[in-house]
Amino acid sequence: MIAPFWADVVTTKGGAIWYRQTTSKNVLREASLDVRNAFPEFPNFSARWMFVATWEKVPFYGTKNKNITNTFQSVLLSDGRHSFVRFNYYNITWTSATTSGGKSSNGLGGTEASCGFNSGFGNYHYNVTNNGYRNISVLDLPHKTNVKQPGVLMFRTDGITIQEPTGRTTKGGESEWVKMNFDEVCFGARNDAYGSFVNHVKGGRVAAIKLVYLRGFVRCANSAVHNSRWGCSGIKKLSHFPFNVIGTNQNNRVLFPKEEILVYSTMWYNLPFADNQHSNELVFTGDYFNSFHFPLNDQMKIWYGEDLANHSERDNHGRVCVDVYVKFI
Repeated sequence: MIAPFWADVVTTKGGAIWYRQTTSKNVLREASLDVRNAFPEFPNFSARWMFVATWEKVPFYGTKNKNITNTFQSVLLSDGRHSFVRFNYYNITWTSATTSGGKSSNGLGGTEASCGFNSGFGNYHYNVTNNGYRNISVLDLPHKTNVKQPGVLMFRTDGITIQEPTGRTTKGGESEWVKMNFDEVCFGARNDAYGSFVNHVKGGRVAAIKLVYLRGFVRCANSAVHNSRWGCSGIKKLSHFPFNVIGTNQNNRVLFPKEEILVYSTMWYNLPFADNQHSNELVFTGDYFNSFHFPLNDQMKIWYGEDLANHSERDNHGRVCVDVYVKFI
């Protein structure tokens, strides 16, 4: 059994659970690179199969407050011989359903959820939160890691025992995230207030982009209840497309996300497994990104989409600062 969060959830009060297999070459390549760097003893690992299960904003069984939710994900990878699991934890705010002694008001107390692996025969199990590597609460999972990426835990699962990583996903050749800006890149929500930097680090073909939140807020309406890190919150029309951060070249040609996923003339979009209010980073890759060449000395701009479109920006407010990271092919 593989359990990123073993507890009683209920989706009749909100949230969603879904799963999928993928054969996307870009996604499999990115996932395989992460495995190779986390487990350098497998330098030739190339996933042939990937299964993704996501629990998004799920409340706990017995809740009296449907707004107390958890979001997490399990990713299974295999090349037919070796297998690996990646747990992604975005937001954990409750630990126990009422069936496990948790309080109906907040989902805390009682017996915490288990996270980990069980052989099913009673002879072997591995608890992610309480073992020789760490002793933490499940509430800490979005901030902990064994691969230098907060909220991410990776394991090898095809052996007799569960293996923790021996390397680091932030280091190692072609899959290394390279920070591109020396100063903060800050963008506003109106009046051509884009942020920018010039590439003085490295030129090459880009496989993925990561924006890391530093501070600030933006919004697409007057009220502060719509404050967001990456778009706009609480607008019904945008509930399925709440992101509005766009990257362009110096001539304002859109570089990311992929233009095919943009909706409306003001460039809104959805980015699975991210939250426009709370996510600490946005990663553009796979089906949401088209690779492009980024030469040395070229400028990249970061925009609020409505500002770039020069449309519906009059009531926009705020400013957000980020760091920009690139993975080169």
